[in-house]
Amino acid sequence: VVDSGGTVSAVQGTVSLTPTAPALPTSKVLLASVFVPAASLTLSAARVVDKRVFVGTGGGGTTEPGAILLSDYGAVCDGSTDDTDTIQAAFDAATAAVTAVVLWPVGVCKVTETVTLGSTTAGTTTFLGIRGVSPDKSQLLWGGATDGTALRLARTKYTEVSNFGVRNTVSVGTTIGIEQGGNTSSDGGTQALAQTWTNIIVAGFGTGIQAG
Repeated sequence: VVDSGGTVSAVQGTVSLTPTAPALPTSKVLLASVFVPAASLTLSAARVVDKRVFVGTGGGGTTEPGAILLSDYGAVCDGSTDDTDTIQAAFDAATAAVTAVVLWPVGVCKVTETVTLGSTTAGTTTFLGIRGVSPDKSQLLWGGATDGTALRLARTKYTEVSNFGVRNTVSVGTTIGIEQGGNTSSDGGTQALAQTWTNIIVAGFGTGIQAG
């Protein structure tokens, strides 16, 4: 276990009679799962495969790598304000970071145009995710055209969506809740190599989740 200053307080595989807890920030804590191949004797081949960010009561912006807060980009998420531009700005920041998790707040974030997480260029993003509190508390609300798509997840090696809901407020029509990948390279390309979906609700659309 390493604190935010790099001080080691515990090492896996060692025994300590008096282990100490690391000094962690009060607002947000980033935990990462790191994969190291069994045959590797060094950390040169290690890669981060998952990140979990726990948000406390401290509020404010985030400085931890991999954590993107919608509020930092001006999203209101009150169910009526159009948050399309602010959410897309947060998604663009996550995509540019290559490895990132967008933390969805407790609230209903309305969009009227498709918001896209990921790149249309294959191999440019490693891990991108959307992580909410629960699908009934952290929601994306579609208020656009009756033939539109609310959320598009474009090319990335690993994609995770958890504790998240997507709802439609317009006529069902041919709406799509979540599109994973796209039909052509111009609209998102092929799907992620690996995907994890946990505790998701998509409701009110012509098609809930569409792949590719």
